[in-house]
Amino acid sequence: KHRDADGVLSYDLGIRRYDGAGPFARGVAVGKPGTVGRRPGFLASCMFPLTNTGLAGTGVFDSDIYRVDASSSSADWEVTLPNALAAVKAGQTAQVPVHVLRNPPGGVRTVVTLTATSETDPTKTATRTCDVHVRDTTPN
Repeated sequence: KHRDADGVLSYDLGIRRYDGAGPFARGVAVGKPGTVGRRPGFLASCMFPLTNTGLAGTGVFDSDIYRVDASSSSADWEVTLPNALAAVKAGQTAQVPVHVLRNPPGGVRTVVTLTATSETDPTKTATRTCDVHVRDTTPN
């Protein structure tokens, strides 16, 4: 959703094709994530770069929508996705944040796994991990 300078609210909508991927090649890649500290000892974010490696047409056909899912290797760290979908234009990259909250006195590290799957062509999927240590929770 977006608000313009006058406060008018608008939304971006995505519509899945019913006939599969259509005439366009679909693809996805997840690059090496970085970590951002949010709250010392408790909260960090993994920032996963998600790239649309597919080809597309013009106008409304220049993007793909990806369903993203995340998990933690430790029950002591809770994973939160601000959005379960990411829309990315062909050839471009969007950052997908995954927040991880440590429940003390739990373990000092976890591995966060992100999986992105094309809504248009579910055979196109990519997975990447992010190693988070309690020291990564300190804001920069």
